[in-house]
Amino acid sequence: MTFLQRLFIAKTQMKYDNIARQAGVFVINACGFDSIPNDLGVVYLENNFEGTLNSVESYLTFSLAKQNKDETQNRGFINFGTWESAVYIFANLPEIFKLRRKLYPKALPALKPKLHLRFPFHKQNKKWAIPILSPDGSVVYHTQSRLYDTTKKRPVQFQPYLALPSISYALILGVLAIFVGILSKFKYGRDLLLNNPEWFSFGIISKQGPSQAAIDNTHFTFELIGRGWEKGQDVEASAPNKTVVAKISATDPAYGFTSLALVQSAIAILREKPQMPSVGGVLSPGAAFWNTSLVTKLKENNVKFEILK
Repeated sequence: MTFLQRLFIAKTQMKYDNIARQAGVFVINACGFDSIPNDLGVVYLENNFEGTLNSVESYLTFSLAKQNKDETQNRGFINFGTWESAVYIFANLPEIFKLRRKLYPKALPALKPKLHLRFPFHKQNKKWAIPILSPDGSVVYHTQSRLYDTTKKRPVQFQPYLALPSISYALILGVLAIFVGILSKFKYGRDLLLNNPEWFSFGIISKQGPSQAAIDNTHFTFELIGRGWEKGQDVEASAPNKTVVAKISATDPAYGFTSLALVQSAIAILREKPQMPSVGGVLSPGAAFWNTSLVTKLKENNVKFEILK
């Protein structure tokens, strides 16, 4: 989960989008975990909604095989690189917000009902969910903005969350986020966080990182809850009356899945260019691949895309 991608993506789009458009070149960011499941998940959900999709809330859960749980107490569950990215993303949040305002001076149309952020946490299917500071919100926004510009399709609102097994986990991560956010503003604080990840993350992260066995047995699931209207309903005069849930799941998110998604994205560019946008530019995965067979190719490689209801 590369939190620092938000800054990289924004800077890349600002600097190279017009150049790429003029050259007819595709520069596609975020072709890994966790933007591919969320961004293409929204596209997949909308394709199977059979109506008008208004909003999607995404809930990410992780699970680890029982035999590997004990060793994570010594080696941590998450790689140090993710911690390092998180520290710097907190430090650079003002710059990210400033860049976003420059990238999208004209906001998407105001949609009703508006999808509100559920802060600081809420209960969802026997789990406790907290907002997640990943690039996915920005990535999905880019896709919806690009599709609105090119097709005038009603944009889909999106909000990602991390689902945790208990409220205590949610409280701990909430306090941790506040603490990291404060310390990351100062060089001394950043050094302290980066030199002592085990202590400040309550053992979740270590410089040693999880073992290969733990990596291979880490499973992830995205549950995307889409709400909107049945086909033919007047979206201006009635409240949403339909819910469809999509589930995307696989193993080894940081290495195995990301490698697979990256390679299949490259193959899609090579083999399915006629199905991609006619104009180049710096694009998100959904904007680039919405009309290709990328989801099908991922499904053929043990990534599950399912409609639950």
